[in-house]
Amino acid sequence: MNRIERWHAEGRVVLHTPPPVIREAQTHRGAKGRTLYAGKAAVFRKGRRAGTGRGKEGTLDPGEAAAILFPHTRPHAVTESQRRDAEILSAHHRLRHDVLLTLNSRHFIRGGRRERLARDFGIRVMTPAELVALAGREPGLLAGANGGGTA
Repeated sequence: MNRIERWHAEGRVVLHTPPPVIREAQTHRGAKGRTLYAGKAAVFRKGRRAGTGRGKEGTLDPGEAAAILFPHTRPHAVTESQRRDAEILSAHHRLRHDVLLTLNSRHFIRGGRRERLARDFGIRVMTPAELVALAGREPGLLAGANGGGTA
């Protein structure tokens, strides 16, 4: 994540931390490990206008997001942490960012969730390490977040 934060400082990527992630960081302040996850979770968007050329149209409300992320949990039994993750996914879709970065593979990647989100909603989910590896294979991927389009 430190490399991605450096790219942000250099203007190569734009990081956005949605309000549910900030709330989660505040909730878990002092809890070893959880603070790191919540404080570092971010959304990546390279230099193009939000809302152009990406994914499926329509909305993904937090209830629908919770059903995708937690298919075996009844709606009334969703935990506070699960509700925040659903809000994060919903905000990501609404803001039309390019990649949802997460360290939480259990909720966002495993069990076919990554593939379903890509197929049904055009949402790319990656860990920070996967994004760094992808940028290494595709050097032009990060070109000019500030100059290659409107951020």
